[in-house]
Amino acid sequence: MIEESYVSFDTARMLKEAGFEANLKTSYAEEEKKLNLKSFDLEAARSGKPVCTRDGRKARIICYDRQSDHGFPIVALVENTGAEKDEDVHFYRANGTAATAERAQDLMMLSEKKKGWVNLYKSDNSNFAAILGSAYVCNTKEEAINNADPDTTIATVKIEWEE
Repeated sequence: MIEESYVSFDTARMLKEAGFEANLKTSYAEEEKKLNLKSFDLEAARSGKPVCTRDGRKARIICYDRQSDHGFPIVALVENTGAEKDEDVHFYRANGTAATAERAQDLMMLSEKKKGWVNLYKSDNSNFAAILGSAYVCNTKEEAINNADPDTTIATVKIEWEE
């Protein structure tokens, strides 16, 4: 049996179509959803936002302006998931698509986990009970407490989200 972890999804699919037993547990859409991947954004990548391949391997872009007659200006070091834990050199178009036909190698944006602190307030409307959150997210609990209205604040809570 050929394990998906040793070959890309595209290769596993081609092997299966050729009659070999290959494990096809996930599709690209399932993998992207599981990893919460976003479409490649060249400007975000240039600003240092984290990048990975469509199949979830970490990638480090080392060059955006490679001289290439074939239209592959991006050079990235991509995590190798095989027995050797090193990085392989890959070439990409400006839109993040790989030089190979395998879509698993296309670049994607990793979502960033963020966290902060907000204050929750009692509603001043006596017709219904409501909790209102502050529109301002603080970096620390202390900062949120210092910015809280002592008369209406009912709690200071930590929140987490992905962008």
